[in-house]
Amino acid sequence: MTDLAESALALLQGMIDQQRDKLAKLARAIDPKLTAEDLLQPHDRPELFGDPLFNYEDGILAGLISAQTALRAARRQSSPPPEAAAPGG
Repeated sequence: MTDLAESALALLQGMIDQQRDKLAKLARAIDPKLTAEDLLQPHDRPELFGDPLFNYEDGILAGLISAQTALRAARRQSSPPPEAAAPGG
């Protein structure tokens, strides 16, 4: 993989980590008793699901993760296939 793609993936990971932290802080401001597990299923928590700012920030996180997934898929498609094993051994 190219240095540019590696740099992009590293940058995206940093942005994802930062957005997850931001979302956790926002969720705790809404309800201090929320756990990290609650953030994985925000639709099960009406106080999160009904908060427009939480939904906005959660959407940003989803977009960053989608971009990371797309870049990883593109990397796999552009890399040469592994050499096939020679028949008979």
